[in-house]
Amino acid sequence: MTVRLMGIPTNLGQPESEAWRGPAELRTLNLVDHLRRHGLPVADHADLALPAAMAPQRGAAGLLQVEQLAAQQRTRVAEFYRRGDLLLSVGGDHSAALGSISALRSLGEQFDLIWIDAHGDFNSPGTSPSGNVHGMVLAMLCGYSPGSPAWLDGRRASVLGARDLDPGEVHLLRRAGVRVLSPTGTLEQLGELLTNMAPRVFVSFDLDSLDPTCAPGVSTPAPGGFSLAEVTHLMSAVARRSQVIGLDIVEYNPGRDRGNATAHAALAAIDAVLSGQALRLSPTGTAAN
Repeated sequence: MTVRLMGIPTNLGQPESEAWRGPAELRTLNLVDHLRRHGLPVADHADLALPAAMAPQRGAAGLLQVEQLAAQQRTRVAEFYRRGDLLLSVGGDHSAALGSISALRSLGEQFDLIWIDAHGDFNSPGTSPSGNVHGMVLAMLCGYSPGSPAWLDGRRASVLGARDLDPGEVHLLRRAGVRVLSPTGTLEQLGELLTNMAPRVFVSFDLDSLDPTCAPGVSTPAPGGFSLAEVTHLMSAVARRSQVIGLDIVEYNPGRDRGNATAHAALAAIDAVLSGQALRLSPTGTAAN
């Protein structure tokens, strides 16, 4: 398994956010060397180059821009991804997930989606109070947004850690069959979740799923989130149970961080997945590193 790293420095889904700085900031913490400590091959495919003229917009115009970026991601991923790899996409706001997830689906990969987030991200332009597209991207993936193809069946997606949902998206989430659990509900039902999970999964991790006390560097904080120990336990358990073929780390806003707490939380989440994968693959049940 090769870890295929690609940065997606975008704030197209959230115009006020500095999440576009996330990939560069994490690289300053020696991200690639950090990944290599797990004993896996790591290929750094650099940051995706966003068109300079693409200024963030809201609503339907923003949807079109995010779709264009996703198409660019799909083309790039197709150049290097091979079955058995782990695609690690570092954002950027959560709109980056449209490209990373649809890229693997376009290559024929089948997987369940584990969406770890304080928010449902299942709005449409008609239901979103803000018009920000990062709150619509899961709906886009499931075909519940104007003009978006259905890349996923909502019944194979789980939103874990949700606690800040808009009324309109609640209706759409139920209609799509997406499983939605609060942080407490996630931990209480983790055994059942793991039992029913497909052999291959994609984990899309929004740092605002963490409580703001341990991850202040996000654009849309919501109290009552996971502790870092809880979320790393969750991600490790998922990785021990199923093959993680894709991992998003999104919504890191360096301008709001304190003492690199959120950056280190992002690295800890990556460690949890890679260590869990090592445990799953090791014949002794002990991580190779």
